[in-house]
Parts: sequence; C-alpha cells; structure tokens
Amino acid sequence: MSYPYRTRYDYFGDSAKLDLFNTHGNTKDGIHTANIGGNYMAIVYGFGGLRLKEDGIHFAPTLPKQWNGYRFKINYEGSQIQVEVNREGTTFLLLDGEPKQIRIYEEICELKDRLRVENV
Repeated sequence: MSYPYRTRYDYFGDSAKLDLFNTHGNTKDGIHTANIGGNYMAIVYGFGGLRLKEDGIHFAPTLPKQWNGYRFKINYEGSQIQVEVNREGTTFLLLDGEPKQIRIYEEICELKDRLRVENV
C-alpha cells in the first residue's frame, strides 16, 4: 500500500480532528484523552521545539504556514513561562518565578521578564 506524501502538519491535523470530526466513528464511547495530550505535545515539543537537556531548557519554535500563531505555558524549575509564536516572531514571558537562562535556536538568553526573537 502506498501513501501520498504527507507533512507533519497533515499528521497533526488528522490527530487533532479525531474527536472533533469523529473520524473513527467511536466518539460516542468517549473522547480520546491520550490523543488530546499527544496533540498538546506535538505543539509544544514539535512546533515549539521544546527540549529539556542536561544543560537546560531549549526552544526552536516554528510556525506552520497555515497558522497565524499559537501560544503555550510551561512550568520550569518553579517558574512559569509563556511562549507565543506568531508571524512577527516569538515572545517569551516570565509570568512567575525567578529569571531563567534559556536557549533559543541554541543561543543562550536570559529571560528576566519579556524576550522577543525573530523566527528562524
């Protein structure tokens, strides 16, 4: 069986629509919570490029051409960070907690309150 070329965005869309469009005909039995969690992870780890490594927290955000933007919040070492990606770039906000050293596209940055970078 051959499959047409598909992008990561196509796969994400199929997964996100699982319950919304009842694509497997079983939504009446309940929602697929693991799938919902997987969609969150696809945004944060996939499109947001979040990685937790021995040397700290890394981001490499990308914006699918079909989207105008997205945002998410994470808790990291007692601090709450909001990441907002849109056409103008990516904004990192320290919502609560102590300043953090983060890596954005492998560049070390100090997040004290607000940090804005261009998307790669």
